[in-house]
Amino acid sequence: MRTYNQIITVLNDFATNHLQISSFYRGNVNEIGFNNETYKSFNYPIMWVQDGTETISDKDAVISFEILLLDIEFPDHKTQQEILSDMREVALDLASYLYDINKSADFEFTIDRNISLQPFKETYEDNLTGWLVTVPIR
Repeated sequence: MRTYNQIITVLNDFATNHLQISSFYRGNVNEIGFNNETYKSFNYPIMWVQDGTETISDKDAVISFEILLLDIEFPDHKTQQEILSDMREVALDLASYLYDINKSADFEFTIDRNISLQPFKETYEDNLTGWLVTVPIR
C-alpha cells in the first residue's frame, strides 16, 4: 500500500491537470467558504479532499476519502443544473483516472470498484453546489 502522502499526491495531480478544476485543497470541510479568513481567495471550481474513515481488518486496511467537487452559484452565472452537470463529469473523470492508474504495474494500492457520488445544492456559507465523491482505497 502506498503512503497517505502518496495518495494525496495522486489526487492533487488529478486536480492540477483537470481543465475544469481551478484549485485543490485538503482539510476539514468546515473550512470551506469565503467567510473563512484562511481561504478567502478560493478560485472555484475546486476539488476538496477530506479524510474519511479508515478500517483495518486483519492486515487489510481501507481508507475512504471524501472528495467534494464544488462550484459557487452566482445569480448571473451558471445555474445549479449546469454546475451539477459539470461537476458530475469531473467526478466521472476522477473515477476513470483512479481506475486507470490502479491498473499501472507500479501502483501499490487498490481502488474499490464502488465509488459513490452524492449531489448537494446550496450548501455551506457560499451557496455551493456539486458532488460528494467517496473513494475507498485499499
